[in-house]
Amino acid sequence: MKTFKFNYFYCAVIVALTLMLSSGCSHKASVEESAAKPNVIVNESDKGREISLSIGQVLVIQLEANPTTGYTWEFEGDSFILKQLDEPKFQSETDMVGAPGVQEFSFKVTGRGQEILNLVYHRPWEKDTIPAETFFITIRVN
Repeated sequence: MKTFKFNYFYCAVIVALTLMLSSGCSHKASVEESAAKPNVIVNESDKGREISLSIGQVLVIQLEANPTTGYTWEFEGDSFILKQLDEPKFQSETDMVGAPGVQEFSFKVTGRGQEILNLVYHRPWEKDTIPAETFFITIRVN
């Protein structure tokens, strides 16, 4: 009977140590994640600039828009170092119908290199017309 309690004690100690060690590992991972570089947010004032990014970082582009007029921002071309994360989002300035706002694109950096990122503000169904506006930045990833 004494040996059974003795083994039970060691099992309890092993379980407690395992829990402490595993919680320490998860804490270390969350600290590493929080040390990741923050998102880089650009807007119209950054047009033509060069932006330096790191692999894994997120680039957020926020441009003024009013989709109720038929105009929308669209990403032009292909990117070899950025991956678009989701569909562009639109946030209206007010709750009024037809109000302008901000259209937002999110890209994750997936490769190294340099390229020019182009967006055009146009009516997508008007194929042979010049865009109302353009936005471009040079992306550099080392």
